[in-house]
Amino acid sequence: MDRRFLGLAFAVAFMGAFLGVFGALSLFRNRTAPVLFAQAQNQDATTTKVPLGSHNPMASAVRVVAPAVVSIETTRDRTKSFHGKDLPPGHPPLPEEGTGSGVLISEDGYILTNAHVISDTRRIRVTLPDKREFKGASVGTDAVTDLAVIKINGKNLPYATLGDAGELEIGDWVAAVGNPFGFMNTVTVGVLSARERVLVESGRAFEELLQTDAAINPGNSGGPLVNLKGEVIGINTAVMPSANGIGFAIPAGVAKSVSHDLMSYGRIRRPYLGIQMDDLQDFYLKKMKVPVSQGAVVLRVLPGTPAEKVGLKKMDVIYRVNDTKVESSMELTRVIRKYRIGDKIHLHFYRGEKEQTLEITLGEMP
Repeated sequence: MDRRFLGLAFAVAFMGAFLGVFGALSLFRNRTAPVLFAQAQNQDATTTKVPLGSHNPMASAVRVVAPAVVSIETTRDRTKSFHGKDLPPGHPPLPEEGTGSGVLISEDGYILTNAHVISDTRRIRVTLPDKREFKGASVGTDAVTDLAVIKINGKNLPYATLGDAGELEIGDWVAAVGNPFGFMNTVTVGVLSARERVLVESGRAFEELLQTDAAINPGNSGGPLVNLKGEVIGINTAVMPSANGIGFAIPAGVAKSVSHDLMSYGRIRRPYLGIQMDDLQDFYLKKMKVPVSQGAVVLRVLPGTPAEKVGLKKMDVIYRVNDTKVESSMELTRVIRKYRIGDKIHLHFYRGEKEQTLEITLGEMP
């Protein structure tokens, strides 16, 4: 897990020797003292129960979703010491215990969580709020969105409904439900602070994130962010440790798409053009005569791809897809991902000063 010292703080509590902080935004390696974890496992998992006569809409929402929120315990094998040094030759791997959260999305045992909760694990143990325990198996992970699906063997299990984050307004009430530091079914309440946040780390962008001030702590990763209907509108994934009340969740719409692919194919099927690109920056504009100042510059057309087949060329400047304006290479990627493999789209671009349009059928990213 040394590679996961990212610029954003993923909130899964891995039980180990230390909590890594690196830079302004730092990955919660989420290690807490073994004693704390042992104490946390003895917490009463029924603390979120609310009297049926409650008129608090958030309490009612929690009552709906809480039975589907699970605790996830994992074991990894470390090949390095906790100081980052390689283990001596012949030394067995060091077991590393971790914990996070997840949410059941089907009655037959499919669970949504974060990829960083279960990646590279050799053991997954899932505990329901009623204290039933199951052996978990990874169905698939997606590092691009930090989402994963786990399967447990069960029938007639409680499950949550995936809602639509787009129905919420900024300032609407939300709640984060999870197992921070092993305290099962902990609820924190806040509002939807913002949407469409983009966090970039090591050249990889985590896009379309929801921002909330509902407290997200180590161990909350993979748990749901819910609305007042008790619907899951996001999967909690990250916090900014240098600030108070800034947490992030992956929208339910993204989770629906990713979980569908993982459950159907065991991998993510993404549409793509088959180009390498960059933002239209000043040094390109000095060399090119194009009547736009924003867009995506084609740097290379990969052989055998949809882009090559329709004749897209190096230094073409894409500024619109169908009726959607494109102002950067990242935005072009985001727009393309909203379509499906096999969809036909119209690319509007400039080749020099000449405006052109091509119809292109999106292929599947290798």
